[in-house]
Amino acid sequence: IMIINVYILYRLLRKFLFRPVTNMLDARESEIRKIYEDAERDKTEAESSKKIYAEKLRQAETEREKIISSAVSAAKIKESQIIKKASDDAAAIAVKAAENSENIQKRALESVKDELSSIAIEIAKKVTQKEIDPAANELLIEDFINNLDGDAL
Repeated sequence: IMIINVYILYRLLRKFLFRPVTNMLDARESEIRKIYEDAERDKTEAESSKKIYAEKLRQAETEREKIISSAVSAAKIKESQIIKKASDDAAAIAVKAAENSENIQKRALESVKDELSSIAIEIAKKVTQKEIDPAANELLIEDFINNLDGDAL
């Protein structure tokens, strides 16, 4: 009877205890295997994402360098345009100043000519009013020269 009891107990334990425990252990093992597979897949995805990120970062760096390069070249072009315009403006101002200087000089010369003409006319009037003797003529010329120095200054 004891042997039959042990056998029955064995069959019952096997049916109700060993199989569920074995099934539970198998399920737990498959769950752990799945977790490892998911972790491995996540690791490969992370490495792939890291490579993609590094590539995008490299491309962004290259693009940044291109933008900086184009901005520097545009600034140099703008700088040369500004310098050329300033140079042209300075040349135009110099030409205008030279023209103004020539005009002022011409006006001054015309003014001096007009003044000399009026002085010559005055001298001629004085000479015709007085008798011409050498001493008076010399005195008249000295007076004319003294008046010229005073007017010119």
